[in-house]
Amino acid sequence: MTLLPETAQYRAKDSVLACIALAASLMVGGQLYLIAFQGETACFNDGCSIVEGLTRVSPVVFNLFGLLFFLLVGLLALLLRVSPAAGRLLSLLLLAAMAGEGVLLAYQYHVARAWCSYCLIIFGLVVFCNLLVGLRQLFSGVVLVAAINIIFALLRFEPAVLDAQGGGLAAGTAAVRHGPMGGRGVFIIYSNDCPHCMTLLRKLPGLTDCTVRLNPVDESPPADIQGLERMAPFQPEMNRRLLGMLQIDTVPVLVVPDNGGYRIIRSELGIEAYFAANCDNIGNSTLLGRELINPEGSFLDYQQSFFAPAGEDECQVDVECDEPM
Repeated sequence: MTLLPETAQYRAKDSVLACIALAASLMVGGQLYLIAFQGETACFNDGCSIVEGLTRVSPVVFNLFGLLFFLLVGLLALLLRVSPAAGRLLSLLLLAAMAGEGVLLAYQYHVARAWCSYCLIIFGLVVFCNLLVGLRQLFSGVVLVAAINIIFALLRFEPAVLDAQGGGLAAGTAAVRHGPMGGRGVFIIYSNDCPHCMTLLRKLPGLTDCTVRLNPVDESPPADIQGLERMAPFQPEMNRRLLGMLQIDTVPVLVVPDNGGYRIIRSELGIEAYFAANCDNIGNSTLLGRELINPEGSFLDYQQSFFAPAGEDECQVDVECDEPM
């Protein structure tokens, strides 16, 4: 019995689909192996660690779902020759995968503001699997992804890098100056090349009422700053990403969790005024008793843009900063 050309073509596509699904399963299985024995995944950029840090579940769970998905796709592709129902189930499964990948794609662009290269490879494999099923299947999947991304574009998200409890600011913390249990906690973003930042950091031992987390844009704080619990590893790119989102190109910057949100304080004088009012129980701050600066006046909402040039008591990132007079 001779197969019709169309039948032979469909069977060839089914075989290719099964092979692609098997190859994808091996890749995901390799990632699970790396996580289990090396504690990290293979990735071509830093976006993977950023996105992983913003999820509620571990990378193991995501990769297990991916492994089961591709194994099921491969199995259904092999069953297409004997069961028409397998084709309908495969079509629904691949459309569901396109919807899920559409959400992840939109999340990376609108929320994480970082591209995970491994996630994009998985997305490409899912798209290719849909293409092998047929152009109509691919078109339906593209419509789903487009609709999801349009909805995401209509929403407004607080930058996820501000997530102090998850993989955002916490991931960028290089050291912690601990305060009292249950006390106020703040994040200071700084550069080791900024003399105004170093002035603030050397006053940390006197701040007994706050837990101050040090988030550098470059290297960890100098060894001569005492009383710090140093964290390793940390991700300074998270701190740079936050400044970029807020359109701030200067340091120091203080991030204060406040009523479920975050407040931003800029400049050495503004931050010192905040420390004097909220963290200095001893009263050693040079700004105590002054009425030159109102800390509330330095509070800025995260949605605001900052285009003003660097002031006299702050330094531009990656630009040489003069010592204060």
